[in-house]
Amino acid sequence: VTGPTGVQVAGNGGQFNVPVSATSGCIWRVTIPSTATWLRVSSTASGKGSGTVTLRADQNRTGLTRSATVLINSAPVVISQVSR
Repeated sequence: VTGPTGVQVAGNGGQFNVPVSATSGCIWRVTIPSTATWLRVSSTASGKGSGTVTLRADQNRTGLTRSATVLINSAPVVISQVSR
């Protein structure tokens, strides 16, 4: 399973897509760390073969850039969000 190594999200949050590239028989699952309470899956959290995961980020009002490492199986994708 492969995907982008990083995704930048706007400070105002909202939905965004993360492409997943996998062989046709490969089953994958997205895992968001429990510490990333500002981030969640908007679409299905698992699939088979290539596809897209839709995530949703809350608005970032912290004044700081924040990030979380999401796993697609064992492939890390760093989600970074600037402050609004």
